[in-house]
Amino acid sequence: MKTISIINLKGGVGKTTTAINLAEELGRAGKKVLLIDADSQHNTTDFYQYRGKNSLARVLDGSCPLKEALVFLDNGGALIPASMELCTLDLAAISGEPKKATELSGALQELKNYDVCIIDCPPGFTAASVAALAASDEAVIPVTVDPYSVAGLQELKKQIDSLKRVNSRLKAKALLTMVKTGDPVCVQGVEQLRRQKAVPVFKQTIRFSHKVVQAAFKRLPLRIYSPNSGAAIDYRKWAEEWMEGARL
Repeated sequence: MKTISIINLKGGVGKTTTAINLAEELGRAGKKVLLIDADSQHNTTDFYQYRGKNSLARVLDGSCPLKEALVFLDNGGALIPASMELCTLDLAAISGEPKKATELSGALQELKNYDVCIIDCPPGFTAASVAALAASDEAVIPVTVDPYSVAGLQELKKQIDSLKRVNSRLKAKALLTMVKTGDPVCVQGVEQLRRQKAVPVFKQTIRFSHKVVQAAFKRLPLRIYSPNSGAAIDYRKWAEEWMEGARL
């Protein structure tokens, strides 16, 4: 099973949108997908309108086996939901309490019948995001074109590299999101991000589209809500690019 973390230290760059739409496109391509919500804000969990007891926090603190936290989705995939209990893991780590989180990588080895695991990470390095990266083959970094993107990308790459002592296979690649193709400043920003040397950048970019917000309100993936919108087309093409690179 290929495992990827969707992560950025910044919020508002399209992490949840990317995770959900990649999962949907891979499912459409016949892949069996496990989606994990690792963000205490639980936006991915809310998208699928799940409410329940078991969550990723309980998997990580060892109080719930991973298989018991699985929620089976109508699209054929599965979700491990998030909850505000993830904040408790962070507080325990800060205070030095002896609560030991179960390694997510070990828990995921129990699942043999999934092709891809996609982890929607929170902004910042939390106990959950560190566990996610330690379990991942790849970190996909959604990046918007703004004056702080290059510096932020370089800082995140340093933190990802620091985890290679526990996960030597981890690699990182950036996905440019919310790109305004007719804006010359945005076009220059895209070129600058492609020139930076810290993190390779996917060829496919994701165009800015109001349909993204509308689809989120309707709790529908773009391929269902607005399949011919620019963002939907771009996510479809990017999923194909990612699968080719991952040899799926």
